[in-house]
Amino acid sequence: MKISDLLKSIAAEIDDAELSPVEQRQYTARIKAEIARLRLSRPFSSAGPIPDIDLLKRRYIYDPATGKIFLRLASGGCREIGEKHRTGYVRLDIKTASQRYRVAAHRVAWTMHHGAPPPNDMMIDHIDGNRANNAISNLRLATPKQNAHVLIGLSPRRSLAA
Repeated sequence: MKISDLLKSIAAEIDDAELSPVEQRQYTARIKAEIARLRLSRPFSSAGPIPDIDLLKRRYIYDPATGKIFLRLASGGCREIGEKHRTGYVRLDIKTASQRYRVAAHRVAWTMHHGAPPPNDMMIDHIDGNRANNAISNLRLATPKQNAHVLIGLSPRRSLAA
């Protein structure tokens, strides 16, 4: 069930229930907490929306040599962000005022280095097969077919001949 459908269903229940304003606020707070928990437990996907490039460049630093992404701190320093997912990919949790993004670090790295996200019909392939190595020299665009061939061993990593 989509979160938006869940919200509509719950709103209808609140309207039908005979709750005092205080009870409505308490109920709404519990629902919001549950929705936040559900959003955090979504399965990780390497595809999906990427935050605006201007936001990325304002808040983060990408080191193309190492592939690491750093958060700019108010103190003027920075700290490395990202966590390795069980799939081997590094993922980032990026929050804006209105949205939360859970996105693969290699997609953010590509976007920050090239100034635009990868085309919708293309994937980012890790040349050496190491999903945590997001150095720009290790990333290349591939069609889903090319990427699948590499993953199942029909095509060597160094060549993307279909």
